[in-house]
Amino acid sequence: MATVRAAAVGAAPGAGVRATARGAGGLRRAARGLRRLLLVVFAIWLVFEAFRWWRGVEDTRQVGAVVAGTIAGDPSRATPTFALAQREGEAGRYHEALREYRRIVDRQVGGVDEPMRASALYNTGNLHLREALRLRNEEQVAQSLAILELAKRNYRDALALAPGAWDARYNLERVLRLSPELE
Repeated sequence: MATVRAAAVGAAPGAGVRATARGAGGLRRAARGLRRLLLVVFAIWLVFEAFRWWRGVEDTRQVGAVVAGTIAGDPSRATPTFALAQREGEAGRYHEALREYRRIVDRQVGGVDEPMRASALYNTGNLHLREALRLRNEEQVAQSLAILELAKRNYRDALALAPGAWDARYNLERVLRLSPELE
C-alpha cells in the first residue's frame, strides 16, 4: 500500500509531519499546565483543611478549659455554669439561660464572686432585652414592657455591684428609652 501525503500548495516537504509533532507538543504542554493547576488547587485545599483541623483542635482546647473551669487563665469568670448559661443564651434558649444565670446570682454555684454576679446580672438583662424586642416585633407590647422592667432591674443590680460597668449603664439607658419610667 502506498502512503499518501497531503501537503499544502507551496508548503515545504515534510511540513505535515512537523505540524503533527507541534500538535503533540502543544498537547503535552497543556497536560503539564493542567497538572500544575490541579497541584495548586490541591495545595490550596490542603491548606484550607489544615486550617479547619487547627480550628477544631483550638475549639476542643477551649471546651476543655471551660469544663476545667478556666478560660484564659481567669477562673473567676469561667465556671461551667456561666459557660452553659452563655451557650444557652446564644442558642436562643431564653428560659434555660435565665435559670443558669439565676443560679450564679443566687450563689448556688461555688466560686462565685461579685464581678461574676455582676456579669450574670448584666447578661440576664441582655437576655430580657432581646426577648422584649422579639415580643415587641410580634406586637405583644404588654409582655414586652413587663420584660423590659426586668431588664431595668437586672442592669441596676449589675451597676450596684460594678458601678464602672459602662456597658450595663449604656444598656440601661437604652431600655429606659424603650420604656420610660412612670413617675
